[in-house]
Amino acid sequence: RPSPVTQLCILTVLKSNGSLWESLATPLSAEDYDLESTLSADTDQSASLKIFGNVSAPDFPNWITNHAHKLGLHSISTSLHADYLDVHASGQDEMLNALALACSLGPQSALVDHVAFTIATHDAPVA
Repeated sequence: RPSPVTQLCILTVLKSNGSLWESLATPLSAEDYDLESTLSADTDQSASLKIFGNVSAPDFPNWITNHAHKLGLHSISTSLHADYLDVHASGQDEMLNALALACSLGPQSALVDHVAFTIATHDAPVA
């Protein structure tokens, strides 16, 4: 599970309306971000991603799994279908959104056309 600082940095990039460099250089203010609610998030969520495009590269599933673990996600599974790569993961909502963004960019060996992203809330506490 990433540290709160890692999570904060990832969310800073995702919440930015400017360029990546601006978001990394601009500190968050209390109005921009509620750190207390993010650090005390008590629900686990599951996400399903269907990744369409040229996604049959053999390194893509491992790439997804590695990124998911870096984001503190768990219960990660991938399966290749004829038209898409199916991914399932569980964890905090912000980190699942970060995974969907990462998958839409993909590694150099894959060419992603689009990602269908579905998220469901569970009542189980985060471990």
